[in-house]
Amino acid sequence: MPPRRRGFYTGPLREELVRHVDAATRALNPLPLWERVIRAKRGSGEGEMPKYRVGKFKRSQARHLRHGLTDAELQLWQLLRSRQLAEVKFRRQVPLGSWIVDFVSFEHMLVIEADGSQHVDSAHDQTRDADLRNRGFRILRFWNNDILGNAKGVLEQIMETIEHSPSPRGLRPRPSPTGGEG
Repeated sequence: MPPRRRGFYTGPLREELVRHVDAATRALNPLPLWERVIRAKRGSGEGEMPKYRVGKFKRSQARHLRHGLTDAELQLWQLLRSRQLAEVKFRRQVPLGSWIVDFVSFEHMLVIEADGSQHVDSAHDQTRDADLRNRGFRILRFWNNDILGNAKGVLEQIMETIEHSPSPRGLRPRPSPTGGEG
């Protein structure tokens, strides 16, 4: 008789334990394993967001920026948040690759930046814009004094961009709802 290993059940006791664990697992999650895997891969939540790897430092930096908005960013956020503008969802201070953008709509692949005087003729901003365009985003930049003094004009320009220029996602064919089966 082979030596018994510790922690391993054998014989009828093991079969009963396996049945009990399987029943408990099914009670907690009644979906078959293959369907659980498919749903986990698909993800949840509203809207599709492109997946980018974001390091812990960049994520904490974005979190810090969300709590320390400038006056112009705060005013623009009050106008964009909660789908107030044409039912478009915006997020604020989001890491995209090695950058943190002020506002982004993944649905329309649109980035909105609120810039102060330190951004005049910035080579850093040109590099950043080129990288974001390569990722498929459109970029709108507004001066802080425009946002604070002419918020209506800024919103009109954002609306015009959303309405008249096609979204890169909108140009892609949508998958068939039947999964390609007739």
